[in-house]
Amino acid sequence: MTYSIRFCGPDEKLKLVDFLRDSWRSNHLFVSSPELLDWQYLQEGRYNFVVADHLESNKFHGVLGFISPGFFSEGAIANGEDIWLSIWKVDKGLAEKNTIGLELLQFVQSHFSPNSTSAIGINLEVAKLYKVLGCRVASLRQFFVLNSGLMHFEIARIDEDAGPQIPAEASEACQSDALLINEVDERDLHKLSSILVSSSSDKDIKYVLGRFTQHPRYTYRFFSVEQDRKPISLFVARKILINQASCLRIVDFFGIQLVQSSLGHALQKLLLSEGAEYIDLMVSGIDSHVIQQIGFVECSKENFVPHLFEPFFREISTVQFAVFDKKELVVFKGDSDLDRPNY
Repeated sequence: MTYSIRFCGPDEKLKLVDFLRDSWRSNHLFVSSPELLDWQYLQEGRYNFVVADHLESNKFHGVLGFISPGFFSEGAIANGEDIWLSIWKVDKGLAEKNTIGLELLQFVQSHFSPNSTSAIGINLEVAKLYKVLGCRVASLRQFFVLNSGLMHFEIARIDEDAGPQIPAEASEACQSDALLINEVDERDLHKLSSILVSSSSDKDIKYVLGRFTQHPRYTYRFFSVEQDRKPISLFVARKILINQASCLRIVDFFGIQLVQSSLGHALQKLLLSEGAEYIDLMVSGIDSHVIQQIGFVECSKENFVPHLFEPFFREISTVQFAVFDKKELVVFKGDSDLDRPNY
C-alpha cells in the first residue's frame, strides 16, 4: 500500500502510456499518437503528469495531467500560473486506498500555488464530483454566423421556418467605417503582440506561437479584425471538413471586447471565400451581448451547430468546466486540451 506521489519522469513514457491504455481506453489518443503526448506534456526533466507510482508493482495506479499557458510560451510551467487540469484518472481496480485522486491534486496545488485551477471539458458525471469538491461548474456557450449565401446545410442544423437572423451587410454609406478581416501570416504575428498584451495577462505572442503554430495535427490560421485599417483584435481559427462540407471554428479571440460593431459583413466575405457553412465560437466569461453585438447568434434547440467532430455528431452539446477557486475566468475552445484530436 506504498505509493510515491511525484512527477512522471521523462523516461517513464511507456509506463504512462500503459496506464492510459489499460486503465482508461485501449484506443486513447496518447496510445495511438505518442507524439501528441510529448507535444502537450513533455518539458525538460519530466512529463507534466503527477503519478501515483505503486512501489511494489512498479506500476502507476493513478495519474493527473496538467497544462498551463506558460508551458506553451516558455516550455515549462511556473509557480503562480493558471493551471488547466486534463487527464485525471485513478484505476479503482488497482488502487489500494481511496484518497489517491485527492493526493494527486494536492501535489499540484502545493507545488505550483496556482493563480487558478480549472478543468475544461468535463462530463456531467465528473461535474458532480467537482461540485462536491466545492468548485464552480459552468458551461461554455456556443455562437455562430451562417453563410448567408447557402440555403441548405450539411453540418449546421437550421430550422428553415425560423432560422437565425443573418447580420446585414454594411451599406455603401458606411463602407469606410466597416470592419475588415484579414488573414495574418505566422511571420507577421509579432506585429499584433500589443493586442495580445492588452487583452490577456497570461497569453502572449510566444503562447500563440507555441500553442497554435506547432501543433502536430491541426492547422490553425490567424485573422486580424481591422477598423480604419488598424488592427484592433485577433482571432485564431481552423477549418473543419465533413464530407463535402466545411466550417470555420474560432478557438481563441484576443481583444474581442474592443470590437464595437457588427462583423457580419466581414464574416460573410470570409465564409464566401472559404466556401464554409458557418463560423462558430465557444466561450465563457464574456457577456453574451458582446458576442451578439458583433453578429453572432447563440445556439438553440432549433438552430445550432455541432461541437463534436471526432467522431462527428450532428447534435447540440453542453461543454462544462470547473474552477476550484471559483474565479471568473474567460474560457475559449482553444484553452487547455479541449481542442485536440480524439484519435
